[in-house]
Amino acid sequence: MPIHVITSQKGGVSKTTITMNVAAVAAEILERVSPEAGPVLVVDCDPQRSAAWWAHYVGADRLPFSFAEANSPAELERLRSLTQFSEIFVDTPGSLDDNARAQAALNVADHVIIPVLPEPLTVAPVVRMIEQIIKPLGLPYITVFGRWDSRNGRRKLNETRTALLARGFPVAATVLRNFEITTNASIEGLLATSYPRSSHEAQRDFVDLTREILRDYLPVAEALPAETPGTTISVSALGDMTVRAGE
Repeated sequence: MPIHVITSQKGGVSKTTITMNVAAVAAEILERVSPEAGPVLVVDCDPQRSAAWWAHYVGADRLPFSFAEANSPAELERLRSLTQFSEIFVDTPGSLDDNARAQAALNVADHVIIPVLPEPLTVAPVVRMIEQIIKPLGLPYITVFGRWDSRNGRRKLNETRTALLARGFPVAATVLRNFEITTNASIEGLLATSYPRSSHEAQRDFVDLTREILRDYLPVAEALPAETPGTTISVSALGDMTVRAGE
């Protein structure tokens, strides 16, 4: 039961977008190649409740994963006891500075996913977070580029990638392009696994990213998600953890 924590030193870098869509694709993969496995769980510990808001628009009957909110560090510490889940994805607050919830999530993490904007000016906060917070915990991690507008060319993307690689940081080969459907999906109640066929390329970004960054955690060799929502999984009872999906 690996716990994947999606975190960053700043907001607006696609943390929630990556959390929700990678979890949806992972749930589809498990349904196809390992149907006996337990469900996937998404946990929102961000006070802004972006993931909870998105889950509300998708609707409880259409979520391909279980969903819960963790409103305190103590609730996050309980994640280790939730052995009924195959994979857990935790969306964290927009800043790690003096944030007890984010630190509690990292304390139970097995793997950290760090979204990065393809802008050279974003390198400094990423370096600071990795060197001061992630590395001291000894956690495996990977940086992921999101919100890349391919119309602007690859110069800034390549410069940012080069800067991260020069410091020895792992960088995902898959880049999430800034498609309109990806930007609007939350309010439209869509996940990557339910994008329309006309948005195949946007969906493919999340399929490729999931297969790449979770290759050590999921049996994904030949599995691809469908372009329709996955099998609905009921929200499980999580003790004192607040459970919300489509309220």
